[in-house]
Amino acid sequence: MVRLTSAARQAETTLPLKGEWGCSAFGNDGKQPKQGKTGMFGFCASDALMKKCYETDFIRAWLSQIGETDPAIIATVLDNCDRDPEALDYFMARATQDREQTDTKDRENHHSTLENPIMLTVSENQTTAFEMPPAGPIAARCCRLIDLGSQKSEFQGKEKMQRKLLLSWELAELRNDGTPFQISRRFSLSLHAESSLRQFLQAWRGRPFTPEELAAFDLRKLLNAPAMLNIGHTERAGKQYANILSISSLPKGMSAPDLSAPPVVFDIDAEDVDAAHALLDTLSESLQATIAASPEWQARLDKANFETDAATGNDDDLAF
Repeated sequence: MVRLTSAARQAETTLPLKGEWGCSAFGNDGKQPKQGKTGMFGFCASDALMKKCYETDFIRAWLSQIGETDPAIIATVLDNCDRDPEALDYFMARATQDREQTDTKDRENHHSTLENPIMLTVSENQTTAFEMPPAGPIAARCCRLIDLGSQKSEFQGKEKMQRKLLLSWELAELRNDGTPFQISRRFSLSLHAESSLRQFLQAWRGRPFTPEELAAFDLRKLLNAPAMLNIGHTERAGKQYANILSISSLPKGMSAPDLSAPPVVFDIDAEDVDAAHALLDTLSESLQATIAASPEWQARLDKANFETDAATGNDDDLAF
């Protein structure tokens, strides 16, 4: 929910923020107000009003802390919290989690400053911790469409070659360095009725494909398209990973931030070989290795080398 902007500006709406993390009526300790005499599961009228005030101020302060200043977005979030208890629970949990992380970082930074007033040295083994995007629903925008060529896959104990595709999204959440998170997912290049790609795209757009679209769907239409991604964290071999669990269209009244850079398309079959080579060099080493190993890219290189030899008159079989 960070840095979300809305196309529909509400000039008449003003939502002043109070404090940094706490409720203006109850101080900044972030603790919920005490319950009334009606017991654990109920509040008297005044207690219910105080609790609502606390929750509203707490969520407002959290939105301010993460950089959300758009009145329309703030109004939408608060309205959803007012009408939907699940939405309220979600945003309260996010706000509480972010506050705890902020408090922990502040304490660590304070302790580090006291212990190491000057840090101008670096070691060979010093590394930067890998940052994962937060789990949960996050607004995003499609930023990359990468043709991986045919890759080996195994199904029911049998190996086969399938054309693969990589889709990437830029998230409305920022890393510590201020750049947006990215997340990717691979698909088999197929719109068969049971294919993962078809099910995923239909969930994204909110309606099935027409027969005409299935006959020839241009995947470039996905670039720059907004979406709501549901991200989950998993652990494999002792490492944490962020995965896309599901996708949907953005809720009405919400938008995703603009891309920080132009979207990227890599097509092995593109006409301009030099441009394809140049673009390949900008990808990560692991993606370069995956694409280079595909039979389509190998065939592309063989054809380019043959055409170069023919143009220059090279023939290794001739002695002179």
